Amino acid sequence: QPFSHKEASGEQYHHPGAHRDVGRGDKVVVHARNSNEMFETMFAIFKIGAVWVPTNHRVVPDDVAHIAKTTDASAVIYDEAFAGHADAALAAGARLAICIGKPRPGEYRYGDLVRAGHGNRFHAAPVERDDPCWFFLTSGTTGSPKAGVLTHGQMAFVINNHLADLMPGMTEADRSLVVAPLSHGAGIHQLVQVARCVGTVLSDPGSLDPAAVFALIEKYRITNIFTVPTILKMLVEHPAVREAIAGALSTGTSFGAPSPREVELAELVTQLTGAERVRFVNSGTEATMSALRLARGFTSNTYTTSFCTANCTFIKPTTFNACAMATV
Repeated sequence: QPFSHKEASGEQYHHPGAHRDVGRGDKVVVHARNSNEMFETMFAIFKIGAVWVPTNHRVVPDDVAHIAKTTDASAVIYDEAFAGHADAALAAGARLAICIGKPRPGEYRYGDLVRAGHGNRFHAAPVERDDPCWFFLTSGTTGSPKAGVLTHGQMAFVINNHLADLMPGMTEADRSLVVAPLSHGAGIHQLVQVARCVGTVLSDPGSLDPAAVFALIEKYRITNIFTVPTILKMLVEHPAVREAIAGALSTGTSFGAPSPREVELAELVTQLTGAERVRFVNSGTEATMSALRLARGFTSNTYTTSFCTANCTFIKPTTFNACAMATV
């Protein structure tokens, strides 16, 4: 299910009745499966200065009641399949209910709020660096849900550092796949994707189907995915992985000259890292020798300097220090 970044602004999510009850500093519990609407609530809640409190849709109503009570939630947004969870939040003190789907009497329909605000100019609430924007829930050691407090400034720091350190070459040409709940780490990962206008594909939120996941990867040419060890184990143990490995083995495993697969891998590396060119080698020693030749050719220097563990060695052009860790 493609996600439009135009919808990510949250400007359409506006309704007088909803805004009368929810504003800056209020906590909003969101209990829903992965969907465009679920992800849009994050931006809407951030922009009105409230706090996003997303729950894992697999928790029981008592957990939602505990979360709503301990966070002093003002509202609950829920997927229509989870009416019981919404009732638990309302019983725990939430005053407003918004349903993604068909609402019950006295509740707002999410789609109606979006349509009512369509075309209206919305001004985001002013927030400070240390203002909370997300209560990041975890089960904790006692089994009762607990939350870490994420602030606007912290999220800006995390997004920028992810872009700088983990995905520096990512562009709008990339595609990201969601297989984990957006209520947790996958939600942070998708914020990073939005910052670079990367298209996001949502897998079936009901249950993990490895074959369907691999089909999405192939169809949309997925370049990154956020997952956790349990999900990764299920994926790599699927027969499709063994079939792919067997197919790759049929084309060979090691070549003395460039091969079609090597070219494909090099193109993927340049897309993911921003590198202009890629040279594959067989060992660290060979890589260092290539780096030395490139450095000498580029600088026209006769000598290079090798930094080892505990000493510095000047290297003549006709010799090579196999333990060199870096070259200048």
